[in-house]
Amino acid sequence: MYEDLRNSKAEIAEVLIDAKKRVGWSSFDIEKKPNQLEERLKKELSDLTGELLKSKEQIDSLVTKMTTAIESTLH
Repeated sequence: MYEDLRNSKAEIAEVLIDAKKRVGWSSFDIEKKPNQLEERLKKELSDLTGELLKSKEQIDSLVTKMTTAIESTLH
């Protein structure tokens, strides 16, 4: 379970790194195509939110499994 939790942390880091790369637009894009940029940002934010929620659900599941395992060894 510890390995799964560590892998989930790595997945979240990858999502954040990818998001940081996506933000690297040129000033030309921002000045010349604001409507397209806004739509692109909305989609990417939506995608990022979905990926982060998926990672959160995986971590929550692992924490629940770890808690259950710890409690079962204590009783």
